[in-house]
Amino acid sequence: MKTSAVILALALTGFVACVAGPPPFKPASSTEFRQPEPPIGRLGYRIGTYLTIEGAPAERGKFGKATLIVDTIGDYKLADPVPIEVRYFSLPRSGRCVLKGFETGGWAGIPFSAQIATNAESATPVHLGDIETEQGPWQFVLSFRVLSVVQPKQSKEKP
Repeated sequence: MKTSAVILALALTGFVACVAGPPPFKPASSTEFRQPEPPIGRLGYRIGTYLTIEGAPAERGKFGKATLIVDTIGDYKLADPVPIEVRYFSLPRSGRCVLKGFETGGWAGIPFSAQIATNAESATPVHLGDIETEQGPWQFVLSFRVLSVVQPKQSKEKP
C-alpha cells in the first residue's frame, strides 16, 4: 500500500513538473497568430456559419438547459433531427421554433491535468460559480447562439 502511494505521488509530481516546464510548442506573437479554420459543428456546418434552424423544443434538461430538436436548416429537411442547446433565447414549452444565429462552442469542466495538479499540490479548490465546470469531464460543448427569432412571434410590449 505504501509503495503504491509513493509511486503515485512521484508520478503526479513528475507530471506536474513536466507541465510546469517550457511550452511544447513555440508561443505565437501577436503578429504571428492566425485564426485556425473553425471545426464542423453538430448541424453539419462550420461553427460560426449564419443559419436559420427550425424545430421543436425538447423536454428541459438538467440545470435549465434549453434543447431544440432541429429538423430543418434553411430549406433543407434533415433525415435525422439533431438536438442542440440553445443560448440567449427562452424556448417555449411546445410549438415550432424558427431561429436565426450560429453554432458556437466552448470548453466546459476542468481539464484532467489541472485536477491532477491541484490534487498533487494539496491546493484548496476554488468554487468557480459555473455549474458546467463542476459537472462532467473536460469537453467541448456545442450550442446555438440565437441572434433573431422568426417564430414564435415575440410580443414587443413590456409586461
